[in-house]
Amino acid sequence: MNVDKVLTVIAFGFITMVLSIIAVTPPASGYEISIYRAYPSYFWFFLIGAIACGIIILVRQAFTEKISCWWAAGLSAILFANLIIILLPIFRGYFISDLADEVSHLGYIKDIALTGQIGNSDVYPISHILSYQLSSVCGLDSRLVIKLIPSIFYLIYMAGLYLLAKEICKKFGQVLLVMAFGSVLLFTYFNYLFLPTQFSLFLVPLILFLFFRRSSSPNLSYTTIYILSLLSMPFLHPLGSLFLVI
Repeated sequence: MNVDKVLTVIAFGFITMVLSIIAVTPPASGYEISIYRAYPSYFWFFLIGAIACGIIILVRQAFTEKISCWWAAGLSAILFANLIIILLPIFRGYFISDLADEVSHLGYIKDIALTGQIGNSDVYPISHILSYQLSSVCGLDSRLVIKLIPSIFYLIYMAGLYLLAKEICKKFGQVLLVMAFGSVLLFTYFNYLFLPTQFSLFLVPLILFLFFRRSSSPNLSYTTIYILSLLSMPFLHPLGSLFLVI
């Protein structure tokens, strides 16, 4: 019996149950003390179970002699489950949060939409420009876009972590272990809020990958992308640049 196949079926079965519960649960109609209590306890069991199955698949594949393609299924299950957690405010109908100055960020995006310019007080405009572009291209409301952007940067973070691990690890099993232990959401509410600080930190693994890649195999394209990434970091958030300098 293929254990990884069984775990994959269980993981995506749990995810299907989670999505079904979200579909039949009406959005918030008033003030809720906790967004997490809106769903039954077995909802969280399914969600945690899906992540656990994905991690077990990655760890099993990391220590097997012949790595199969089932590691991709395990990682996909983790990504789907984590995206559901990050997007829970959208599922509950919350488009503005009282944390992280989301109203101010929404105002900066509105300024760009109305004037076509970046305000003098906008010290980290890249996240606002990206949000405006996404809103314009997809025709989405800005309030929805600022809830979608964190999930996009989370995917960039995981992709950067994978590329960095492949660059510095000697064996692919080590890469799978990195992804297994890096797959859990470690940044609490920073994961789902519109925070340029967190966005800059999400880009650090990708920029480190470019740094190691241009060092190991000098290439004009990697060097160019690396330099452009470094130049853009201060305009995303100065804190990310400080971490890179250190």
